[in-house]
Amino acid sequence: MVLASLQAWLWRLRCILLSYLFTYTGWIYRPKSLKTLVWSLAVKFVGGSRNHGIQGYVEALPSLPLPDLQSTLRRYLISVKPLLTDEQYATTCDVVQRFQKEEGPKLQQRLKMKCCSTRNWLEDIWLKLAYMRSRTPLPVFSNIYCVGNKARPTTVRRYRAAMLLHQSMVFMEMYQKNKLPCFKTMKMIPMCSSGYRYAFGGHRVPGVEEDSLRMTEKPDHVVILCNGHYYQASIYAADGSLVTPHEWADRLADIERESVNNKGGVNVAALTGQDRDTWGRQYARLRGNETNSASLEAIETAALMVILDDSEPETDTEIALCCFTGNGANRFFDKTYEMIICANGIVGTNIEHAPTDATVWARIWEYCLHHEQYTADGDLPPTDKPERKLSSVLQLAWDLDDFSEEIETARQSNLTLFQTVDKCVMNSPFGKGEMKRLRVSPDGFTQMVIQLAYYRLHQKFSLTYESASTRMFYHGRTETIRPVSHDSIEFCKSIDDPSVSREHVAKLVKSAIKTQTERKVDAVVGHGIDRHLIGLYAMSMLDSSTPPEIFRDPAWSSLRYDLSTSQTPTKLADFWTPEKCCLGGGFGPVTKTGYGVSYIFNGEDTIYYFISCLKTCPENNSEKFTNQLLLAMEDIRNLLKSVA
Repeated sequence: MVLASLQAWLWRLRCILLSYLFTYTGWIYRPKSLKTLVWSLAVKFVGGSRNHGIQGYVEALPSLPLPDLQSTLRRYLISVKPLLTDEQYATTCDVVQRFQKEEGPKLQQRLKMKCCSTRNWLEDIWLKLAYMRSRTPLPVFSNIYCVGNKARPTTVRRYRAAMLLHQSMVFMEMYQKNKLPCFKTMKMIPMCSSGYRYAFGGHRVPGVEEDSLRMTEKPDHVVILCNGHYYQASIYAADGSLVTPHEWADRLADIERESVNNKGGVNVAALTGQDRDTWGRQYARLRGNETNSASLEAIETAALMVILDDSEPETDTEIALCCFTGNGANRFFDKTYEMIICANGIVGTNIEHAPTDATVWARIWEYCLHHEQYTADGDLPPTDKPERKLSSVLQLAWDLDDFSEEIETARQSNLTLFQTVDKCVMNSPFGKGEMKRLRVSPDGFTQMVIQLAYYRLHQKFSLTYESASTRMFYHGRTETIRPVSHDSIEFCKSIDDPSVSREHVAKLVKSAIKTQTERKVDAVVGHGIDRHLIGLYAMSMLDSSTPPEIFRDPAWSSLRYDLSTSQTPTKLADFWTPEKCCLGGGFGPVTKTGYGVSYIFNGEDTIYYFISCLKTCPENNSEKFTNQLLLAMEDIRNLLKSVA
């Protein structure tokens, strides 16, 4: 007891020292400097050789830094200048200067005061403004999705569902017991794991004007949706051990059989795809009925929801659409983690985005897909474990007579929305290995590919969102990289102009990639632009319904993120292989006139792109955009090779 107390006290002391050491960001700007070398030795000495687990380092992480007001405004002006006319830019400069002298310092002081009372000044602001107060539907506009891997080790739906469900529960249990290693950048800088809290047992509860998050810390069951019937099943046997894949397969076989024979499936999940105010009012009425309330409670407190889908998607695009939308009534979009198993063995997920980001799901899904085990014939591997009597699976009951018309209206509305989604998935002819050989950043190269493709297709430029992870800080999530620069625009205009030398065009693209990389580094260390400005906006709304002029200026209010992009992380564990890894996932456009562009580097030799836009914007087309991406990749590669 005394030894354990001493060890705990020593670790708390180490956390304090590590938190101080981790405030140093010179390692990312000056990785080969003497100061960085001394710092790295100090981190290794204080941290020790032992990995203290996925939850062990959260308290050792430094607070999210608050950027300097003047620095943020300076970078903001630089980022918008290439997208504005000279007259517009002059107006924006005047607006920014007034803000810096007048409202800005007071709002900055409020954020500083917030820093004194919380270790992450942005956390609640971002959750509310980006998610909880958004009233748009979750499907297409908020939720994200992941697809499976190249292999389809079995075509038996219940076998694949049983195996992946079991592996998900193994991951959950390892997280709860802190038996998963913490992921570290450069094998030294731990990444915050707070997002995993909501991965299992998380749920978004609809409300009028504002939603809320609910978290069940140690969920003991899952909910399975099959043919419109909902079933609650315990994840533990009587002895406290996890239900095995074979036991899940038997349960799922019973569910499949019963759901087919038992008529009267319900489409209540359709309600979750509506705008949040409409669903929030209906939810309150559902909760007022004892039968419905009990079923909603079972769903909200479940570790996850398993969707046994009757569709059989085959192409990459069909699979992505299936995971992204469903049939209008077979996705419960409020649930943080929905595992989708199709009739032909294709798998994927649909994720409620509010509490977690793609880095969390990349690791969970990577683990589950890697640890699948089947025989050569696609059966579950044989087991010598004795048969156990498990608790009965409970079918959830509903009383929906008063909701039948609203449910059908919601289902039709969902289908109408889903039919507007234009999606295309493709894998590239080369990957980051080739980009490294060209001595440029793979992410920067890819961002310039996206810029060039968009310009060629639309003959214009757009404010572009690229996400960066700030998980090296306490409860850190994301920041915005703004990849568009003067050089990126000049490069796109010049590459097809024969009068401009190839050497000059190559210089422009290299300079644009360098600028994107610098902005990415700034964002990663907590010195981005957008989150700070959002924080200032939130402070301004505490005592006024009218935001300062800077947030009404066209540079902020009218420049839309018509290109929303993100790189899906991969290789988050030592067991990663290209055959078993997740092929990526995606999201919808953040504007009705924009594109959602997700990409993942699948090993060294290929990139998977997931492109989405809305058919309601006649100028946009995901397939044409994809074709332009392929052409841009080849052209930039050939350009850089020609001047090497």
